[in-house]
Amino acid sequence: MSGEIPISLATLSTVVESPTLYRVITALRGPDIYGDNLKYLFTCRLRSILGRFCIGGTRDSSKVPFELVRDAYAEAFNAKQIGVNVEHYLAHVYDAILALQGFEEVTGKTFQELYELRQLAYRFIILLGQGRPPEKAEKELKRLYEGLEVIKCDGGADKEDK
Repeated sequence: MSGEIPISLATLSTVVESPTLYRVITALRGPDIYGDNLKYLFTCRLRSILGRFCIGGTRDSSKVPFELVRDAYAEAFNAKQIGVNVEHYLAHVYDAILALQGFEEVTGKTFQELYELRQLAYRFIILLGQGRPPEKAEKELKRLYEGLEVIKCDGGADKEDK
C-alpha cells in the first residue's frame, strides 16, 4: 500500500510482544458498535494525539461538550443492551491511556487530558457494570465532567472542532 512503512513479520512480532505498544494498538481500533460518539470521544482523540487521522472526523482539540459524553455513554449502554461487550473496548482505552501516560514526552496538558479521558472510561465501565441507564447515569457523569479541567468546554462548543 502507498505510504506504508516496509516492515517484516519478525519486526511486527517484536512490536506486538511489547506490552506497552500492544495496549495502545488495541485501543486504536475503536468500538464495534453503531454510532460515532464513543469512538469520537476516545478513539479519535487517542489517534489524534498519536498523529493519526480518524475516519468520521478528526478531534484536534481536547475540548468536548458534555452532550458528547452523555451521548457516548448512551451509545455504549444501548450496545451493551444488545449483547456487545463495550466494557472490553473501554478497558482497552483505559489501558492505552495508562500506557501513553508512561511516555516521558507526555506531559502537562496532554498528560492531564489523558488522565481525564481515563476517568471517563473508568466511570463508563462502572456505570455500565451497574446496568445504569443513561437517564440515571447523567447526573453522575455531569458531576464528573464539571470537575474536569482540560476536556470540559467552557461554552456551547459543538462536536466538530473549528
